[in-house]
This record gives sequence, structure tokens and C-alpha cells, in this order.
Amino acid sequence: MIDRVSEKIDNINNNIVPIGYKRTKVGIIPDDWKLVKIGDIGEFLKGKGISKKELVEDGIPCIRYGEIYTKHHNYIKNFISFIPKSETHNAKLIMQGDILFAGSGETLEEIGKSVAYLEDKEAYAGGDIVILRPVQSNNSKYLGFALNGPLINSQRRKVGQGHSVVHIYSRDLKSLLLPLPSLSEQNKIANILSTWDKAIDLKEELIKQKKEQKRGLMQLLLTGKKRLKEFTGEWNEVKLKQVGKLYQPQTISQSQLKASGYPVYGANGLIGYYDQYNHDTWQIMITCRGSTCGTVNKSKAKSWITGNAMVLNTDENKDVVKDFVYYLCLNSNFQKLVSGSGQPQITRNPLETFKIIMPTDLKEQKAIADVLSTADKEINLLEQQLDQLKQQKKGLMQLLLTGIVRVKD
Repeated sequence: MIDRVSEKIDNINNNIVPIGYKRTKVGIIPDDWKLVKIGDIGEFLKGKGISKKELVEDGIPCIRYGEIYTKHHNYIKNFISFIPKSETHNAKLIMQGDILFAGSGETLEEIGKSVAYLEDKEAYAGGDIVILRPVQSNNSKYLGFALNGPLINSQRRKVGQGHSVVHIYSRDLKSLLLPLPSLSEQNKIANILSTWDKAIDLKEELIKQKKEQKRGLMQLLLTGKKRLKEFTGEWNEVKLKQVGKLYQPQTISQSQLKASGYPVYGANGLIGYYDQYNHDTWQIMITCRGSTCGTVNKSKAKSWITGNAMVLNTDENKDVVKDFVYYLCLNSNFQKLVSGSGQPQITRNPLETFKIIMPTDLKEQKAIADVLSTADKEINLLEQQLDQLKQQKKGLMQLLLTGIVRVKD
């Protein structure tokens, strides 16, 4: 099976039409698939209204164009925006089975991205949304997948217009060519891809729960509210400067970054690579410039840390466990030290006098760090599994939505 699929992919990549396939304007597709213009499968309508100031926490579900490419994937599972009943006359009512396209975006990847609306409840679409209301018998969930699939994306990018903000209009969308299998095959493809979506949803929910559990553990273990049973020693209040050296390393410019080399860390973590490093061991970094001031990150060994982060270097302090101090910093609120209105910043003096409490027993510090480190490893493993599921789904979409793998009876 795998060999046959690989052979078929090789043939198609070499522009050879396999038996049972045909060459079309969008590429090689199965013989029994139709190639239709999107304008032939439904009528186009325009969303309208729904400004940000009209949104309420509880009201009638609605969707704004930016949410199509930032919050939803292929079909709408849950609405995140709502408007009061009194404002619905200014918006466009959407129907079960409608396909909603983002009419504006900042990149060609965002423009024309679409989602299917599968519920049968009152809901509305805002301005800059192009609505396709299918009139033929097609599976709207399948259309939600296919209209974001590989054979449509390349066409969509060509018709995107504009520069800093790009637009796509219904007249452009009408001309896009969509390969369509039978309704039976559409249903099966939609069901297969939905199965992967459910697995992804479950994994994401599990990761969310594990992160909540870890947050709770940090609140208890790092404040001494809950002690590990074998420890009863004292906790002392100390200033951050008693724990390690605080300093801003030398900054390098964006133009000095390389495509590979030693990791470079800035205000928001990893920002690139450089051919030198200014820290031999991993370090605790507290962002001290910009909107993310106070965020705590952890660098890798042999890396360059820029001056947008304050380093708390505990390497020479034998009375602390470095991993414990890292988790302690993660659980601390450094945002209250932010000063400056135009450019938020945290300076060294208030950080040095920032007070924390910690156990004096190194074994207790290590035991707490081990518990939290185990929680981190579990979360990292789940996140790797989530990435694998997403890659598997992406691969399936590539195979199923191009007809390379068939799911006929």
C-alpha cells in the first residue's frame, strides 16, 4: 500500500499521469473527480458590520474576518465573539453549511482562508467576510478542508491583492478551480480528517489540564504552603541579589544574527543564531525591555543572551539549586517592577531587592525542582505528540484532498 502510494507520488511529481488519473489545470487528479469553479457550487454573499466595540461577553454568536485565520481551522467549533440582539440587524445572518472566507488579511497565507459553519443556530458574519452559500449537494465540512487544501491555496495566493493589507473578492473566489470527488467520498474524507481533529482536540485539552496542574503545584510547593513529606526545615526570605548575580549582557544587532550557530536569546526567547556565545552554562533570563517585561525564560548552554534580558546567574552560589531558582522566578510577579510608559523596562536595582522565600535545605530545593521538572517533561512529551498528530493530519490532507489516496467503497 505504502509502496503504491509512494510510486503514485513519484509519478505525479515527475509529471507522469498514473493510470486512473487525468491532467487538469490545477494538477493531476483522479479520473472520476470533477473540476468545478467555486462560483458554480453556490452563491456569494457579503458579511457586514460587527465592530469591536459592539462585542459583548454573552449574546448572539458572531464571527469577524480576523478570527477566520487566527482562531478557527477549516470549520467553526465554538464561537468566541458575540453581539447583542439589538445589533444583529447590522450584521449578516449565516446559514448551516455556509463557507466563510477572510476577505482581508496581512499576508497572502491569511487572505481567503475559509471556515465552514456546520451548526443550525442563529449566528452572524461581520464585514470583510465573503460568504459562499452552497446550492449543490456537497459536504460543507469537506469543503472547509478542501478550500484550505493544497490545490486551492496556490490559486488563492495568486489572486490576493494589496501590500501591507491584502484583499480577495468574491469575483476572484468564483474563478478558483476546485477538484470535487463524489459526495460519498467527500463524506468519508471529512470523517477521516474529523477523527484526527478530535484526537488533536483531546491532546490540547490534556495539555491544558497538565499546565493547570503544574501551575497549582508551583503555587503550593514554591510558597511552602505544601511541603514534601520528608522536609521540615526553615524557609528564609532573601533578596534576589543574594541568590545570584544580576546583569544585562552585551546586545548584538539584528544584522549580526546568522542562519545557524549558537542560540541567541532576546526579550521573547530564541531570536536567532550567532557564531559566538557569551554564556557557557544555561541561565535564568528575566525580560527587561518591551511589552513582555517580567517574563522568565531559560536559555540553553553555550548561547548568546542579549541586553533585552536581565540574567540571574547562580553558577557561583553553592547554597541554591539553579533549577529551583528558575521555577521560583517563574512563579514570581516581576511585572510590578516595570517602569517607563513609552518603552516598558525593568532596571537592575528593583530586581536586586526583590524578595523571595526559599528553603535553606538544598535537598528540599532539589526535590521540589524534580517534581516540577517531571511535570515539564510530561507536558513536553504531550506537546511532541500533539505536533505529530498535526503533522499526520497535514499529510493526510495532502493525500486525501488531492486524490493520491482514495477512500472509495
